[in-house]
Amino acid sequence: MLWQVLTAAFAMLALAGGSAFALTPSEEQELAQRISAGTRPQIIRLNDVMIEDYKRPPDADEADQRVHEFLVIRSRWDEPIEFADHALAMRTLQVGGGPGANAIFVGSSGGAHCCYTAHLIWIEGRVHHQDIALADSDLKIETRGGPPRLRFGDYNFVNWNAPFAASPDPEVVLGYDPRHGEYGLDPDAMRKPAPSDSALQGIAAGIREKYEALKGDELDPGLWAAMLDLIYSGNAASARALFDAAWPEAKSGKEKFLADFTRQLWAGETWRRFELGRLLEVDQAFPRPAAAP
Repeated sequence: MLWQVLTAAFAMLALAGGSAFALTPSEEQELAQRISAGTRPQIIRLNDVMIEDYKRPPDADEADQRVHEFLVIRSRWDEPIEFADHALAMRTLQVGGGPGANAIFVGSSGGAHCCYTAHLIWIEGRVHHQDIALADSDLKIETRGGPPRLRFGDYNFVNWNAPFAASPDPEVVLGYDPRHGEYGLDPDAMRKPAPSDSALQGIAAGIREKYEALKGDELDPGLWAAMLDLIYSGNAASARALFDAAWPEAKSGKEKFLADFTRQLWAGETWRRFELGRLLEVDQAFPRPAAAP
């Protein structure tokens, strides 16, 4: 059958390294069957590159996460790039505007609280693609002179000792790195002045008052929300000072909390991929655990 031939062809392209965000075997089969059935994609032409958008069938159940929308980027000089999600929305499209991505799509996996992925596509020079996991965060595109900055929340601490709605999601800022031809952490855009000693003590006093009212080993996310705000703004030393000042002397579990917090911090997907620990100089205040990934 034609779809079997197409599936085999897609698998060969994946083995050739055509896409960093490769389709799964079931997605390859789904796309091949859709093409063999005569489905026509919406086509966006950018210079000599075509972006083929294979929408979900109009009669597909919105709740069925097994049915996908596909993007296929074709160039006469490069292998096709293919990726899929439950739904894909184009956020930006431009040609000749500088070295940043020519198109940005945000994909949604469907379902509650998960997940979004930003797909950045370059067509000028070498056609390539960068995917950025956003978890449940929106993507903010900050236009300015040159390539835009990308801002989103880091959901590493969501549901960590607190319900989803109360969990902190500190902001991450990415900027275009011409050395690598893709986006990386922009630590300068994330840094803020350190709080004064008096301001820090005022924040600590409010948190300490809450913790003194807690029973046993209860925790309040206001503590690590404030710590993360400081860490992600380049003030890890202030975050450690805040923790030491805010934790009541009479409350047990301080060392365990610090160890668990530090382990969770260094285990985050965004934290590891974009090297936040190194670029925000966190290691001295919150040393990387020996068993961290």
